[in-house]
Parts: sequence; C-alpha cells; structure tokens
Amino acid sequence: SLAVAAVAFLMVRFASPLFSSDAAVLAITQQTAPSIFVAVATAIFTVALDGAMLASRDFAFMFTCGMSTFIMQLFMLPHAKSLSNIFATFTLRLGIYSIAVLIRT
Repeated sequence: SLAVAAVAFLMVRFASPLFSSDAAVLAITQQTAPSIFVAVATAIFTVALDGAMLASRDFAFMFTCGMSTFIMQLFMLPHAKSLSNIFATFTLRLGIYSIAVLIRT
C-alpha cells in the first residue's frame, strides 16, 4: 500500500505539468501531494479491513460505522479551506473507520 501511495504522490508531485501549465494549479498540486500519499495509503489499508469485515458478515456494524464517519465528514467539509483539507477529511473518515474495525475485531 505504501508503494502505491508513493506512486500517487510522485505522479501528483512531478507529472502534474503534463496535465496543466497553469501556475496556480501546479502550486496546488505540489501542496496536495503529501495529503494524497496519506489518503491513498489509508484507503488501501481500509479496503483490506473492509474485506475482513465482509468476510465476518458484520454488516450492521459496517453500515453504522460507515454512515457515522460519512456524516462526520459531511460536517467537516464546509470548514475545509484547501484541497489538502478536503483530503484530510477523507483520510480522517477512513482512519476512524479503520480504528473502529480494529477495535471490533
């Protein structure tokens, strides 16, 4: 998962000029690259835990926890002032879900 996150980071960090020449867009992508690394690594870890939860058929917990973290993210998003903040809300949502699943198992 860290390798895939590193590739995502490197693509955003160094390949963004292939998609835009706008200085403002390039500045935002440079700022956001570390957030993308953490978000992708967390997402991959969470998908693995989600698979374990599917195997255990604990659907009620998955639904309740997933919806709770989704609603939490919805409340945080209006306060996000940058693209990195938006990725941070996503990462926090997945991180809380992962911790809850680890505690549950």
